[in-house]
Amino acid sequence: MTPAKEIGGDFYDFFLMDDDKLVFIIADVSGKGVPAALFMMSSKEHIIDQVLTGLDVDEIFTRANHHLYKNTAEGVFLTTFLGILNLKTGILSFVNAGHNPPLLRRRNGKFEPLNMDSGFVMSILPDVHYKRQTLKLNPGDTLFLYTDGVTEAVDKNGAFFQEYRLKRALNDLPHYDDHSSEYILHQIRDFLSEFTQDAEQHDDITMLCLKFRHPMVCKN
Repeated sequence: MTPAKEIGGDFYDFFLMDDDKLVFIIADVSGKGVPAALFMMSSKEHIIDQVLTGLDVDEIFTRANHHLYKNTAEGVFLTTFLGILNLKTGILSFVNAGHNPPLLRRRNGKFEPLNMDSGFVMSILPDVHYKRQTLKLNPGDTLFLYTDGVTEAVDKNGAFFQEYRLKRALNDLPHYDDHSSEYILHQIRDFLSEFTQDAEQHDDITMLCLKFRHPMVCKN
């Protein structure tokens, strides 16, 4: 993550839950600086607290949105994507609140936007109900998540990086299946830096890459 200012408004997290579930989240808070960072911290804390209760992802977002609406200044909002991956089965349960869709690459395929319900941004309306969606990941599949600071990065002429350049950069990586998620993130960050060069960074840049290697094997 690269903040546009000293304190950023994007956040991401990932952690294991119940030993066989990988939880991951990415979010983009409106605004910049200290106010955005404070809202980011309170939003992240509340959403993670809801995750740890074991609720379904749709209910997590429905409750979090209601709480944030009641406790946030008018006009402040966030977009966010939450996924919970069952490491034994490869089943991903996910929910979206107005965040740009992750890019999905099936093994030996190309990165394309995940087909999903977009949902509504959080903390603007009190009674939003979110939709739980599912996807089966197979060995070799990859999810690439990012905030709009990536696609809206600009070069010295004011041109946006845009999604098509991001997809091209990902799809053009040679020997893709041999690379780690960390390597992929470094390569895309370098590609983005080459595009922007010395242009001022106007938005936080956050990326998260998940490669599903194989299902978890249970030992008796």
